[in-house]
Amino acid sequence: MEELTLEKYKTELDRGLDSWGAKLSFGQTKEIQMAKEVVECVKCFIDVLGNEATADDLIDMDRLQRLKVATASNKSMEDIQIMISQIQNMDLMQRTLRKRKAERKPIPPDSHAMQAAIKKDALSVMSKSQKEMMMKRQMEIGKRMARRRK
Repeated sequence: MEELTLEKYKTELDRGLDSWGAKLSFGQTKEIQMAKEVVECVKCFIDVLGNEATADDLIDMDRLQRLKVATASNKSMEDIQIMISQIQNMDLMQRTLRKRKAERKPIPPDSHAMQAAIKKDALSVMSKSQKEMMMKRQMEIGKRMARRRK
């Protein structure tokens, strides 16, 4: 299955920013500005990790690499972590949709159907590192919930 690399992700973002809707005079909205900031941040990820980096490579980034991205993009470490999560979510959606297409299943028509499809198919398309990260998060949430009950 084809993987979503950072370069492909950046290309998709650039395509959205180059669309006619984004070029209208009133197109300098807050959303357009935020999208431009995301593109700049993805460029910084590419500078640190390379063009062929994937969502798994983002999971494996060490603190120094994250700090380099944060410094180059003028973002906080928290913003970088949020960006990593967004890219991983996009990767998961892409994998799920490719799997559904390969199995000749219908593509979800709306966000609710997409969420249901991801819940159903996500484990079968996740990489090993994504599964490990998900298990770690679930354990942390469980520990927090147990502390609150005490």
